[in-house]
Amino acid sequence: MKPFPSYRIILAILLSLLFFTSFAMSERHYVHAMNIVPHRLYSQYLLARLYEKTGKEDAHRLAEEIVQAEVKTGTTAVYEIRAEMRAYLQWAGTK
Repeated sequence: MKPFPSYRIILAILLSLLFFTSFAMSERHYVHAMNIVPHRLYSQYLLARLYEKTGKEDAHRLAEEIVQAEVKTGTTAVYEIRAEMRAYLQWAGTK
């Protein structure tokens, strides 16, 4: 059985894929990262940003999920991600 790459390795690979604009592959791997560690918001956040960048309507749904998600540990990163998603929702609501 092949070992699964760690959550952080997958996210690092995804950031490089985004740099080269491989959106379909990035989307598939972000969803995989979300399934590995479903309670972490960072992979959801990155997927929402990808959807925003490509104009997919799923960005709004994911942003709402992030804002409403139950958080185990309130870190600075979590507060920043949620604040950015709230700002996105406000911006998307005024379009």
